[in-house]
Amino acid sequence: MIRKVLGLTIIVWALAAVVAQATVTGTYSVAIDPGSQTSLQFKTSTVGPIVIETVTSLGPSPVRFSLLSEGASEPLAKIEGSDKITLNYSQATDNTAYTVQIENIGTSRVQGRVNVTYPVAYCKEASVAFNITFSFSIGAQPLEADQCKVMLSVLSSLREPFPLALSRVEQVPPSNSVAGQYSPGLFPRIRVFGSYTGADLARIFFHEVGHHIQFKHFTDEQQTRWTTLHKESGNDSQAYARLYGMENEFEDWATVVELYTKDTLFEIERAQRLAADGKTILLEKYKFALQLLSFQQEGQAYTHIYRTDRQGFDAAVVNRATVPLGPDGLPVISGDISWEQF
Repeated sequence: MIRKVLGLTIIVWALAAVVAQATVTGTYSVAIDPGSQTSLQFKTSTVGPIVIETVTSLGPSPVRFSLLSEGASEPLAKIEGSDKITLNYSQATDNTAYTVQIENIGTSRVQGRVNVTYPVAYCKEASVAFNITFSFSIGAQPLEADQCKVMLSVLSSLREPFPLALSRVEQVPPSNSVAGQYSPGLFPRIRVFGSYTGADLARIFFHEVGHHIQFKHFTDEQQTRWTTLHKESGNDSQAYARLYGMENEFEDWATVVELYTKDTLFEIERAQRLAADGKTILLEKYKFALQLLSFQQEGQAYTHIYRTDRQGFDAAVVNRATVPLGPDGLPVISGDISWEQF
């Protein structure tokens, strides 16, 4: 978990099946008196299907779902029914505002939850590439394309298997203390508390993906080594990437990932200065990360280094470079670095 104090909650979540070709799913709470209606608005940023469905029964009273596009006088699709209702529309267009009208056509009050799934650029690509469901909960701001682009950049920059086996990313209402949370288990999930964007979102998302890597992809040997490094760190604040890493071994690792992906070379230089003064633990932690990301090519060990650049308020560029990994466990930098952008 990344916080305005960062942390980790271990919960097993039984998630619902993914809607076919789902992109972003928003959950709304509705309560409608007889003869009244309510409206839900959303805007697409790419093409794809729209699915409107009741999550919980709205009750025995019948309702009418109607889907309208901006400026249209007639519904694109509509359905009437009671209990569980699903309305599908397969031809949503790019950059179009839509309205879902829910009308109570019965004689008793209806209330419950409704899911609206619609296409959002970059989340659509991430959903297909990594089999992840993207959603926002009741009371949260909708996920926007610029946020989806940042998360797609983070996931795409990681070599397999590290971005795999993550089930859901959900945006929830903001918290005064928590910015992100990872829940492991059968269906691992990342929650982002509030509508962060740009480099701030990249930092939070890398941190939570760091938790995912540890829980899902560490080998037993790697976990043992990391536990040892954390224990050796003790109460020495300079042995941690961030002070919050002192919380436990999970936050210790996630904060290393967070700062490693922000600027690998800056962090290694910082750790080397500490090592020159006899404080070697932080450097060993970054060597661990370098080794974790390493691979062999034509008999030579290589690894990935990172730099995440802030571009205004809403955008961030994740840069990754492939460099040789030296026998001392550190990257070999010779000449200009060839950065790949994600």
